[in-house]
Amino acid sequence: MNLNAASVDELKTLPDVDVASAYDLLLWRPYRSWEEVALVPGFDEERAGALKAAGVTLGAESAPAWQAN
Repeated sequence: MNLNAASVDELKTLPDVDVASAYDLLLWRPYRSWEEVALVPGFDEERAGALKAAGVTLGAESAPAWQAN
């Protein structure tokens, strides 16, 4: 899952991510490094590392639908 493009519903499926945490992750985007993820309220290096270990990536943020094509 791409942390920079995932929806709130997708983020909620991650380990130890509830609705509030999912919205925090969404609001602080885009992320260019895992150190930036660790700055999100409620997150730290350990929690960011757990997301990374779960297979989450920091791929480029998707363009809004109105910019497609």
